[in-house]
Amino acid sequence: MNTVRKIELTTENQIEDIVESAVYSFEQEFYKNTYQKLSPTSIFRMDALMESWVDMENEETGDENEDKNKITFR
Repeated sequence: MNTVRKIELTTENQIEDIVESAVYSFEQEFYKNTYQKLSPTSIFRMDALMESWVDMENEETGDENEDKNKITFR
């Protein structure tokens, strides 16, 4: 029995999905490696910076719900 196999061309959407997945994986690995190299002091200072930014945003909008807008570098 002769079986003929045909190669199907990859669609543009499939290529986009593959590229997006590769970029996402690279970024996640990059962020993880960068985070692991930060000192505890740097992480603390980044958290404090983001917290002050959220506080300023809350003051501008009048939103007092801290938990809803909580941002941390973890």
